[in-house]
Amino acid sequence: MPYLAAARILFDLIKAREASRGPLEFVDTGGGFGIDYGDGCPVAPADFAKALVAAKHEARLGHLRSVVEPGRSLVGSYGVLVATVLQPKVSRSTGRRWLMIDAGMNDLVRPALYQARHRIEAVHQKDGAARAGYRVVGPICESADDFGEHDLPSDPLPALVIIRDAGAYGFTMASNYNGRPLPPEVFISEGRVVGVFPRGDVDAWIAGRLGT
Repeated sequence: MPYLAAARILFDLIKAREASRGPLEFVDTGGGFGIDYGDGCPVAPADFAKALVAAKHEARLGHLRSVVEPGRSLVGSYGVLVATVLQPKVSRSTGRRWLMIDAGMNDLVRPALYQARHRIEAVHQKDGAARAGYRVVGPICESADDFGEHDLPSDPLPALVIIRDAGAYGFTMASNYNGRPLPPEVFISEGRVVGVFPRGDVDAWIAGRLGT
């Protein structure tokens, strides 16, 4: 487990530090745990925490409090970005299919920023509907406004799609780039809407830029 190997390197540094300057209170091994994109999660934070405690005692550092930051692995899969399908396009020369949606890189910048892969699915899918591969893109005039290739229903096209695993580094990294307002947020608990934050105001954004 790479996480555990990195922790053992940290333990060696802690021992050297404590030998020269006295004991520490805790060891923070950070996070960075991946999330389940549908194929399972290679490292479960709970399993790492158990292994960390065992390794810590093995290194005779049992006096240190252990801190682990699972972060995105806890909340990533609990958020989706809902987008309206605007139009399809088929290249006459290559036959490549494109699908434009009304969500863009300002709403979810991870694919543009570091080629993160997010699953995209139709909100309503009919059994047995024809499917095709589409390059899903946003409405911003940027080559990076691209959510990658996805297999989606083609006949009929879905009216709405969801971009999965946007519950971490999704809305927090969203921006008003290109004058686009922030998307609304809807919070759901046990099948009920428990909170709504409305879409950003375009006129207010423009007034702010003009200083009026």
